[in-house]
Amino acid sequence: MPICRIVPVMLAIIFVSVLTTPANAQSSSIGMYTDEARTSWCVNGSSPYQIEVKFYATIPGDGIFGYGFDLKIPPNLEFVTWYTTVEHRLEICDPEIGCPGIDGAFVKCQTGWVHLRTAVFNVTSSSPGILETIPHPVSGIVGLSNCASAPFVANVLTRVYINYDPLSSECTMPVPARSASWGRIKALYADD
Repeated sequence: MPICRIVPVMLAIIFVSVLTTPANAQSSSIGMYTDEARTSWCVNGSSPYQIEVKFYATIPGDGIFGYGFDLKIPPNLEFVTWYTTVEHRLEICDPEIGCPGIDGAFVKCQTGWVHLRTAVFNVTSSSPGILETIPHPVSGIVGLSNCASAPFVANVLTRVYINYDPLSSECTMPVPARSASWGRIKALYADD
């Protein structure tokens, strides 16, 4: 089969697979940040010091009712406490009393980027470490549920890097070299 016929067939397969995948499944996201603007995921200081890690999530075009995940905590972090600034939250399970994973639900649907909770940690040494969001030990996923209580696997956006150089590749966001719009992709295969 000539190459000019293979490319349109491949593009058609990709296009159909995108249409048949629920949009929310592709775009639900959870991230950990060290600031409220969701622009920083690195901390560096002279140990011992304390940090706050803020958990945010979104299901664009829908809303969030609940969440479930767990954390992989590096040896140089010591968990202190959780808190939230969202007064209408309902805790399903509290990890401080031995429940598996980190679960929560809202009394009413939340839209946009939602602040789930904040964790406070003591940094106990100057060695580097990485705090990671990992799958919940019961469900096996990093999950969000929308306002209709449908579960979604969340895309994990960030880790928190402790005692990393702020200019390191882990601490800087890559900037796309050029637009990846559908028009640009089609132009790559246009007949000259």
